[in-house]
Amino acid sequence: MAEFNPDEYLQSNEFNPDEYLGVTPTVSVTAKRLPPQRPMSEELMRQAGLTGRYGLEGLGSIVDLAQAPIRGAINLAMPKDRQLQPVSLGGSIADMLGLPQPETGTERVVGDVSRAIAGTSGVMKLAGGLSPTSAIGRNVATSLSANAPTQLAGAVGAGGAGGLTREAGGGEVAQMLAGLGGGMAGGALVSPKPIGLSKEQLQNINKDKLLNTAQKAGYIALPSDVGAGKGAKALETLSGKFKSEELASSKNQNVANNLTRKYLGLPESAPLNDDTFSALRDTYGEPYRLASQLPAGQIGTTSTKSMATGKVSTMPVMKNGAQIVDELKMARDDARAAWKSYNSGTANNPTELRKQAQASEKLVTQLEKQLDSLAQSANQPDLLKALNDARRNIAKVYTVEKATIGENLIDYRKIGKAIDKGAPVTGELALAGKFAKEFPRVNKPVAYEPTAFTLPDVFASGVGLGIDALTGVPFASGFPAARVGSRYLMESAPFQQRYVKPKYDPLVTPYLPYAGLLSTQNQ
Repeated sequence: MAEFNPDEYLQSNEFNPDEYLGVTPTVSVTAKRLPPQRPMSEELMRQAGLTGRYGLEGLGSIVDLAQAPIRGAINLAMPKDRQLQPVSLGGSIADMLGLPQPETGTERVVGDVSRAIAGTSGVMKLAGGLSPTSAIGRNVATSLSANAPTQLAGAVGAGGAGGLTREAGGGEVAQMLAGLGGGMAGGALVSPKPIGLSKEQLQNINKDKLLNTAQKAGYIALPSDVGAGKGAKALETLSGKFKSEELASSKNQNVANNLTRKYLGLPESAPLNDDTFSALRDTYGEPYRLASQLPAGQIGTTSTKSMATGKVSTMPVMKNGAQIVDELKMARDDARAAWKSYNSGTANNPTELRKQAQASEKLVTQLEKQLDSLAQSANQPDLLKALNDARRNIAKVYTVEKATIGENLIDYRKIGKAIDKGAPVTGELALAGKFAKEFPRVNKPVAYEPTAFTLPDVFASGVGLGIDALTGVPFASGFPAARVGSRYLMESAPFQQRYVKPKYDPLVTPYLPYAGLLSTQNQ
């Protein structure tokens, strides 16, 4: 071994004991060596120079990335000793300008991040200035230039991950993979800004508006029906399908009944039954009592053919107000009775009952026109207007009656179907009908006040107490209690307003994480 001369080496900063002793270091000596101490002014100038270098190298990486495939294709046909080596355009310019080089690992990693940011910014600016003619070209240009915060976050992640991997001794492949992964991770931390409503949101815009209005009125919905978040859906699963629907339907029945009372002008305590509906018809029927006093008049014509001569003769049809009003009352009673039997669900001939009800309704319409004609012929415009107002009010009552199953028990889903067919339902009843049709699972007619627990819950509690006694861990008995608690929680207004809301993936411009590729050009 050569004789060691300390004077020869200690007088120079280039002393490297590993080199002297012939030992191959596992970590670069340059990476370990502390940077020389400089005056503050000189250090500031140096950092400014480094910033310039990083910017040039970052912008140059765009060109480097573009020519990489060409260089790779040429190298495929060239022997190994004559293959083209990657050259940093930005680094060459920085060297020509005499800009400083990073000296420490921290400076190198900061440089990696800075270059990635500069390169990404350059690509965004370049892509934003392009005007491709094809749809694919426009989409690619938009993806490269949009989502600036996300792209820059990806650049920070790509540059930092690749640089740290290099400083830890990772090779080129490891640095590239780390840069790509860091770019994806960094971009994921900053969500792209929504640019509009998604296709699903546009499809459900009326449904979501209805849900919002109904929840303000006191309705409740199930998370799975509105596309709510995973947590809300998990609570619904814990609650149980049948009991969740039953409790929600019962509560919504009360909400809908109160809306119906407002629609009919009834107090909140008024029962919704035959007596109430009959009293309302009597209240609205005063114009018909006046119309029954109208004198006889022609309300149409009838044609008869002579058997002997074959000639057709036309005769006027004469009726007075009392006749028409009596026929009208009978036709309405027939329609009401037919619909009531039809809705009971116990009739043996529901199809025939429905046809009878529809025929009676058609006759009611004809008789109403006859009464209007009689009032017009008698030159009583005020009575004609009063009849029209009474007809609208009675129609309100009739619409509710048609869907009534029992006292305070109304199938609002039928009213929703009637609205779809053009029934003139407005106001509070329209909300009740539309919500019931859109969310039928929570609008089933419930004739009783259900409890929040079931017999299986009670049985499971008993079994759970036995298991807890054996294990000494109070866990099994708590599950049924959690199910019952979840039902109360899901019905609460705060939970409904905050968590039972649709969740949509926002419509965003696609994010292309190209920062990882740019960062590898300078590592």
